[in-house]
Amino acid sequence: MEKVSIIIPAYNAEKYLEQCLDSVCKQTYKNIEILIVNDGSTDSTGKIIEKYASKDSRIQFFHNENHGVSYSRNYAIEHSTGTYIAPVDSDDIIAPGYIEILVQMIEKYHAEMAATGVVKEKDYNPTDFSKGVTEVFKGDQATVQLWGKYEGFFGGKIYLANLIKQHSLRMNEKAAICEDLLFNVEYMKYCDTAVFYSGKQYFYRQVSNSATYNLKNLKWFSVLKTYRVIMEELKDTPSYNTAANAYLMTLTKARYRAHLLKKEHPELERKVNRELKRMSPQMKNLSGKEKIKFFLSMYFAAPVMAYHRRKV
Repeated sequence: MEKVSIIIPAYNAEKYLEQCLDSVCKQTYKNIEILIVNDGSTDSTGKIIEKYASKDSRIQFFHNENHGVSYSRNYAIEHSTGTYIAPVDSDDIIAPGYIEILVQMIEKYHAEMAATGVVKEKDYNPTDFSKGVTEVFKGDQATVQLWGKYEGFFGGKIYLANLIKQHSLRMNEKAAICEDLLFNVEYMKYCDTAVFYSGKQYFYRQVSNSATYNLKNLKWFSVLKTYRVIMEELKDTPSYNTAANAYLMTLTKARYRAHLLKKEHPELERKVNRELKRMSPQMKNLSGKEKIKFFLSMYFAAPVMAYHRRKV
């Protein structure tokens, strides 16, 4: 059994951290190391980590000053010793067989990355975990699925540690939003095969005060810069259109957010409108269904955003 390094960044995570660590420590796959990076928490996060470490020798913990989630993930990667790396967020929960399923898939199909289905809810219910079927994606289709089956976030996946370290792949610490998508785009450049298990084995907690869901969070607008880097990475590849189409949809959300901040930050709305104009030639590559979604998101942004945020 190859060792799996489970990396967990934690910042003021006292509310959900015990649920997370219970699920990680109870994995059916036993050869794991659990690296927890306390990112300068001011609540009882540090005490909770130390309590669990005293009971489970597989836990290593680090108390750092506050640098942000990307720094913490990079720090854990640097200190990992496993063959595989499996990220888990401190407010998320994994099914008992989660790691076992990921390892079986990545080894059976000689893949560079494996992923499972994800439950996205505010409140955890163990009955949300489910069984599924396996799909294998090759070449560019593996990258395309970052906007499809397994999506672009960090959780719900397992990676080859040697591939990450060989190519010096790290989270971009300057990106506040979509930094995990950018990491995955860069990682997939070195992948031939990715495997997806449709069963939902990872619980992704949706939190209303996160940067993603706070409509007036200025940091969210860093997504524009991140997406431009992503499209530069994918230029001259078949994945470019998929990324560009997703960026168009993101810009409609940015337009709505910028409008809410128009009085305080009028430059944001001008910036978003310039990007929409620059990306307008991409409209011809949208499917009929995508054009309808784009139209609705552009001109009926408030109800569309409310619909997508209904579970938060």
